[in-house]
Amino acid sequence: MIAPLVKHVLRHRWFVLGFALVMMGFGLYAFHHLPIDAYPDISPQKVSIVTAFPGRAPEEIERQVTIPIEIAIQNVPRVESVRSQTIFGLSVVDLIFEDGTETYWARQQVTERLKTVELPEEADIPELEVVTSGSGEIYRYELISDGSHSVIDLQTINNWVVIPHLKRVHGVADVSNFGGLTKQYAITFRPTQLERYGLTLDDLVGAIESNNASAGGNVLRRGSMDLVIRSAGLIENIRQIEDIFIKSIEGTPIFIKDVASVDIDAATVERL
Repeated sequence: MIAPLVKHVLRHRWFVLGFALVMMGFGLYAFHHLPIDAYPDISPQKVSIVTAFPGRAPEEIERQVTIPIEIAIQNVPRVESVRSQTIFGLSVVDLIFEDGTETYWARQQVTERLKTVELPEEADIPELEVVTSGSGEIYRYELISDGSHSVIDLQTINNWVVIPHLKRVHGVADVSNFGGLTKQYAITFRPTQLERYGLTLDDLVGAIESNNASAGGNVLRRGSMDLVIRSAGLIENIRQIEDIFIKSIEGTPIFIKDVASVDIDAATVERL
C-alpha cells in the first residue's frame, strides 16, 4: 500500500508540491488571523441593563424601575432567561441569550425595547454595560503619589488623563475605577449668619443655581465681522462661589462668603 502511494506522489510531484504550498499559505493566513485567547471566554451571551436611582430603597427601585424594565423586554427574541438584581440605589437586569446570538444584534434589540420604558424622572437613563466580561480583565494599575498630590488629585488625574488615554488603546472595551475620592466643592453654611440676615437655605441654593450657567446670545454683525455673544457663568473655582451675590439688605450686598465657607472636599460615595 505504501509503495503505490510513493510511486503516485513521485509521478505527480509538481501537483503534490503545489498542494503543499497552498496548504502552507492557508496555514500562514490562519496563524495571523486566528484569534487566540489565553483564557477562553466561556460565559454566555449576556446583555446587562444598569439603571441608577440614587438614594432609593431596593423595594422602591424594584417596583418603579426593575419590574417595568423586565416587562418591556419580555418579547426580546432568542432570550433564554432574564435575571435581575436590585440593591440600594441601583437596578441591574441581565438577559441571557441563546448560544450563537450576535452580540450587537442582541444589544440593538434590547435598546429598542428600552425606548418604551417609562421610569421616574429622578432615575437615571438605563444604560447597557460595555461589551466585555469578567474573563476579559487583563490589567490592573494603581496611581501612587510622592506626597505632592492628594487622593482627590489622583482621582481627578485618573478620570481625566489616564482613563481617556487607556480607552484609545485598540481592543480596550472599558476601564473601571475602584476607590479614590471624587472632587467636589463643599459649602458649609453658618446658621447664625443666615438668621442674622434673614436668609433661608432656599435663598442660597437659588442664588448658586442661577449663577452657575452659561448662555448663548446669538451673533452681532459689525461690518464684515460676526461677533459671537455668549455668557460664561459656569463656576470654576472657590473664589467664584464665595463671590456669588445672594441679596441686598438695606443697600448692603450679601455674598456666599458672608454666610458660609467654601472648601474642596470628597464627594460622598454610595457603597453598593
